[in-house]
Amino acid sequence: MNLEHLLMKTRDAHNGGINAMSTGEALAAALVLNRPDLLAGMGYTIAEAIDRIDADTIQLIPVAARMMASATGVIAEAQASARDEATMHDLGCGDEQVDVSAKLITYGNAPGYRDVSLVFDLNRFGSKKTYRVAMCVNTEDSLSILHHIIDVNRVAWDGGKPIDGKDEKRPRWLDRLYPSAAS
Repeated sequence: MNLEHLLMKTRDAHNGGINAMSTGEALAAALVLNRPDLLAGMGYTIAEAIDRIDADTIQLIPVAARMMASATGVIAEAQASARDEATMHDLGCGDEQVDVSAKLITYGNAPGYRDVSLVFDLNRFGSKKTYRVAMCVNTEDSLSILHHIIDVNRVAWDGGKPIDGKDEKRPRWLDRLYPSAAS
């Protein structure tokens, strides 16, 4: 069996089709896929399968396994990308801005670095469907966002109490940065 033939049979086995293969093809494909359950289903142990397959094919098994793992990784990345694209399509993203409401779920960072990871649940206005989005914000943008959030709070509190404020008191961190006229 050559490498191309082994890869073809391995792909078929991965997709659930070992029934139409010869015993040697099915055993080799099960070994490439590291599937002892397939071997057991055929009544073979790993040692018996190795003994049953010709020496040339045995030498191809590690090569085929690496190639299948690599291909599986590429396929998984493509599927994840397609899911991301479908989600963006569901949100209505095209060349225009999409307005959503966001609820912060969690955040993270790597000690010593200024990049910030944020996880939000997003809802398009008027929609009940929620999308969980993980964002990594680079250093420059995280500082820009920080300054923007501080400025929004400063302006909102400069008039006394923000329009959306309830029984809140002016945050102490804001007083340290921008003492209010009343203090």
